[in-house]
Amino acid sequence: MHIDRYLVSVLLVGAAPVLLLLLGLFGFVTLAEELEDVGTGRFEDADAVRVALLSLPRIAIDLLPVATLLGGVMALGGLAAEQELTAMRAAGMSVWRLAAPMVMGAGLLASAVLLAQQFAVPVLEDDASELRARKLSETVQGGGAAEFWTRDGNHFIRVGEVRFHSVPADIEIYDLGAGGTIASVLRAESADVLGPGRWLLHEVTESRIDGTQVSQRAESERSWQSFLSPDQMASLVSPIETLTLAELYHYVNYLEATALSSHQYRFRLWQVLSMPIGLAAMCLLGLPFVMGSVRAQSAGTRILFGAAVGIGFYLVEQTASQFTLLYELPAVPMALLPDSVLLGASLVMLSRVDSA
Repeated sequence: MHIDRYLVSVLLVGAAPVLLLLLGLFGFVTLAEELEDVGTGRFEDADAVRVALLSLPRIAIDLLPVATLLGGVMALGGLAAEQELTAMRAAGMSVWRLAAPMVMGAGLLASAVLLAQQFAVPVLEDDASELRARKLSETVQGGGAAEFWTRDGNHFIRVGEVRFHSVPADIEIYDLGAGGTIASVLRAESADVLGPGRWLLHEVTESRIDGTQVSQRAESERSWQSFLSPDQMASLVSPIETLTLAELYHYVNYLEATALSSHQYRFRLWQVLSMPIGLAAMCLLGLPFVMGSVRAQSAGTRILFGAAVGIGFYLVEQTASQFTLLYELPAVPMALLPDSVLLGASLVMLSRVDSA
């Protein structure tokens, strides 16, 4: 157990500075992207910095597998250079026994990631999205915590709440006639945003006002062409990153129950749930890189090879995600495939080292 704790601490301590270095680099890129919007609406330099800072936890989670591999290679390489791994092998510890602490470290990291995805990252992403929308658009937050008013010429819309950060509810749409008087009011219990400018309203009541006469008509559903701009929509419907794991699960069930496409949200849910597999693979990959003769490979070579594998995996995973969403490939298999392939490759490499 003492050796297990020692190896786990070596892995975590080795990954920390690598993660901070990568986070600084990608955080700077994010800040540069946000600074491009400075001067639009009321978006200022301080707002760009705040949005970038709020995005750092999400970026850190995306970079964690790469940082874990690089940190593990450097930390375990240090142990190999000091002959500590050789001493452990001489004491009777097999490669698989040495791999056990790596899996334990991956489990700790995965637990932290899942907790952050449930309780921290969505809140921070929601704050960043709300800040951008409030500064860039003309949407006004009303008296309620989630009530929004938006206008476009003679059209007004009020949204009382947004369920799952994506489903507008308690909706009132006002159309003004000549002289600025209200000509019609459209009320709906909820709406599904089907695409840019297209909403499907549910439980609709339309009231038309003609002088002193008011006529009403009720419908279970109605298609409505939205007048909201992209910035106004951004203040109403939050990005997928603002959903917690529980909200993602319930929203997927809601979309399927209403016969709407849940592909994007199902894929996101399983991407998060598959991260422990990727972390375990990255932690295990560090061992084959450093086992054997230290003279055979320099520390720089090991780090370079680890960086190539880690960055390559990150790029492949991002590319696979885009193809999955673009061509609507099976969500669950595509979410699990990159991490599962990497884990399989790690186990094969460990087997070869163990049999050598």
